[in-house]
Amino acid sequence: MRKNLSFKVLFVITTVVVLNSCGLHYTYTYQPDASKTGKMLLKPTKSTNETTFRLNDSIIFSEKRVKSVTIENLPDGNYSVQYTGLNYLYSQKTDTTYQIEIKNGNPVSDTITITPAKKIYRIAGSIAIAGAVLLYLSLFI
Repeated sequence: MRKNLSFKVLFVITTVVVLNSCGLHYTYTYQPDASKTGKMLLKPTKSTNETTFRLNDSIIFSEKRVKSVTIENLPDGNYSVQYTGLNYLYSQKTDTTYQIEIKNGNPVSDTITITPAKKIYRIAGSIAIAGAVLLYLSLFI
């Protein structure tokens, strides 16, 4: 009986953590006409929470958990891009603004560097993982 209860508790905790930690790959179509257009792909080094993405001062999405952003059907030209991600785990708020240029419909990709997590969260995460492993092992003892 105790093993079943421990397994159920571990299963619920694992499910909540896995579902909660999933960021999404966002795709946004800038215009319906796909002829002579380019594509922009932004990939943060780590997924970010509470992310806001702006293109030419227009909010594309706000307060989302993000793994990547793809903007399709961008006509040739210059664009102002702002990527803001906030997460209590990271040392600093990520706020990146830069210019991109789409030429001849060529795709543009960029990587957004996310600062490493604070030491206290890395230590707490290690302890939590060790505790989960010990709980899992206790199911078989």
